[in-house]
Amino acid sequence: VDKILCEGQLSTGPLGSSGAISHAQIRERHLVETCDTETVKLFRIHHAIADGVSMGVVLADASDEADKLDGLIKAEVEKRRCRNEQRSILEKTACWIS
Repeated sequence: VDKILCEGQLSTGPLGSSGAISHAQIRERHLVETCDTETVKLFRIHHAIADGVSMGVVLADASDEADKLDGLIKAEVEKRRCRNEQRSILEKTACWIS
């Protein structure tokens, strides 16, 4: 392999400058009282290292909102599981083949 499989950069600036945290979130969480800067990790990773779902789980676990994201992921998995259980065997087979 002659290409870089992953690369990353850190960017630090005033709180709210990246757009990753909205000004409403800053006010609601009283973040100005505890910090005045934010750091954002920007990265690109080759799909050979991890698939999108696995990388999403890793990033969610590393975030400040890990518990909230975990709950959202579990709710979506359960919703899809229930939807799949309601399908007939013919519908399931058609989805699997396509």
